[in-house]
Amino acid sequence: MSPMLTSDLPLPRIGRGKVRDIYAVDDDRLLLVTTDRISAFDVVMAETIPMKGAVLTIGEPLHFDQYFGRQDDAKVLRYVTNQIAAVIQQMTGQAYVDVYAHRVKSGELTIEQADAFACDRPPLVTPPDGSGQPQ
Repeated sequence: MSPMLTSDLPLPRIGRGKVRDIYAVDDDRLLLVTTDRISAFDVVMAETIPMKGAVLTIGEPLHFDQYFGRQDDAKVLRYVTNQIAAVIQQMTGQAYVDVYAHRVKSGELTIEQADAFACDRPPLVTPPDGSGQPQ
């Protein structure tokens, strides 16, 4: 199968990112199409990874629309990050390590010390709006 560098759908394309194409489905919904383009350090690379887009989009949709406009809220960022990390971990079987990488890179922690923070899933965080139980 050849890599998909761009998409061409019979919908209005309203944007193109480094690796995703964005279409308007209707007035309330967008469609993000993940291509096989690769971006590293804000540069789109000439190489591709065939089926990368398919791999990245497998799984149940995550809905964070209730947090629209709250991108500067640290609690929202932590909650959304943990939810995404939990899904990635579940899909890949990876261990979650609740340590920021800069602590290892700066020498504050050794890799062995960071491994001690490995856990079954990201820490449960109550949704920032206080509704419901941690997921």
